[in-house]
Amino acid sequence: MPADPGHPARNDASRGELRKLIEALDPGELGRDVADGWTLGSLLAHLAWWDRYAAALLTSFIESGGAFDIETPAQVGGRVVSEYVNAASAGQWRALPADHVRREAIDAAEAADRVAARFPHPQGGPSLDVIPRIADRARHRNEHLQQIAAVVRRP
Repeated sequence: MPADPGHPARNDASRGELRKLIEALDPGELGRDVADGWTLGSLLAHLAWWDRYAAALLTSFIESGGAFDIETPAQVGGRVVSEYVNAASAGQWRALPADHVRREAIDAAEAADRVAARFPHPQGGPSLDVIPRIADRARHRNEHLQQIAAVVRRP
């Protein structure tokens, strides 16, 4: 079995796929429905928000020398807090202009991946098992890239 290339390589690959997908999309397509009130544009804005959040967490963690714990997601009312963030933000994400969403999805992915590349590998520092999605941005990105690809299948 080949060695795991690590989260930086996975992040680079998923960011490359994100860029290709965005470049292939016509801005008018961002209003297309995906499911449950989500559009292509709101999914891209969602990805951008969570990449910016991950970058902020990782930056604070790195700059503090690991002085704070990155804990597992908190639960409120039996739901993970991220579900509330998504529900509260979905309308704003849908309302963002297409050009902004396209740029921000790439810019946020680049920013998150730069910081995540500085995050220690589990064998050399704090475990990524705490919240794997914080440094391994490809996990979250790839889920939504698959959703988007299913909607925009090209002949």
